[in-house]
Amino acid sequence: MNKNDFNCLRWDLDELSNRSDGAWVLLRGCISGDEDKQKQLKKQRQGTLVVWDKLDKLFSTDMSEQRLFEILDVLEDHLSMVFHLFIEEDGLNLTLNGKRIKARDPFLTGHPAKIFDSSSQKLPFAQGERLNVHVLPDFEQLDESEIKSLEGTKGLLAQQGFYIYRNRRILVAGDWLGLFRRDPKNNAVRIKVEITSSQDDTWQIDILKSKATAPPHLRGILSTYAKNAIQRLDVVNPKRIRRSQSENKEGDLWHIKENGDFKINRLYPVISVLLDNSDIKKELEVCLRLLEGNPPVREIWADDPEPKRHSEYEQERLIPMLQTVYQQMITGMNMSKNEAIRRLKITEPFKYHINLIDELEL
Repeated sequence: MNKNDFNCLRWDLDELSNRSDGAWVLLRGCISGDEDKQKQLKKQRQGTLVVWDKLDKLFSTDMSEQRLFEILDVLEDHLSMVFHLFIEEDGLNLTLNGKRIKARDPFLTGHPAKIFDSSSQKLPFAQGERLNVHVLPDFEQLDESEIKSLEGTKGLLAQQGFYIYRNRRILVAGDWLGLFRRDPKNNAVRIKVEITSSQDDTWQIDILKSKATAPPHLRGILSTYAKNAIQRLDVVNPKRIRRSQSENKEGDLWHIKENGDFKINRLYPVISVLLDNSDIKKELEVCLRLLEGNPPVREIWADDPEPKRHSEYEQERLIPMLQTVYQQMITGMNMSKNEAIRRLKITEPFKYHINLIDELEL
């Protein structure tokens, strides 16, 4: 709205649900009786008012006041970061229920303790996309307000990764785009990628302007920038990449060595029994080393906080495997039945199905 014009466009979900063509048609004109909501806007020289009515799906009748405030906090947090450049650089005055929203810069721009802060650079083989790599300071060097700003309402783990800006507005805030798995050790890595509306198809921007997919020809380049940023953290704090041998559990199929390489656990029940067979020991060792040289990268770097081990084995497939391993423990490894049961309860993938283990005959 400006001082000469006042226009109102709206969506009515009730009316849209009755349309046979499924089109999201904008209705012109305000709802009768909404004049009071427009008073504040009409006092201004120009501006925009967004009104949400009849939020029955979001706010239930039995919702507590605390839950309502939590939802409003999430909304404020979202707006403060998505539009932070407009608030910081353009002086945009954005309010929520009368409260002015402050910009939340996800990169701590200009902070003297930042480990790395690259200049904006054009991506190779790109169509104008630009990239900035940010490695945040050691969190012990930040005060409470700075940490709170970096955490937002989602926490640090959810905010690491790539930030996709489209025409200066954030579309994606903290996502590895399927290139890496979230890891608390990498909370300080945030990478800004700038695109324009002309690249919507290339990045598969959805209609809600909230999701993006890295184009195939840029995935390798983006991965390289991310790995370099993570390596900068390793240089500053080498201890963060070391893993104690005590973290490797006897029931895990894969172990991680001190240098970060992957090693198959030779004491895993089935493997242990087979290695005791002198006829195949040499050939089996060759196979194990081949597997160790080609670890399960898809699982390790999946953009998911936790590997989905529970769903990998249907119980119908698991039962005969469980029974076989159980018998091998008793006959091939000379374990007592009680000891075999104990070991199974800490052995992948059986440890995720304790109910099946309890059904084994003692």
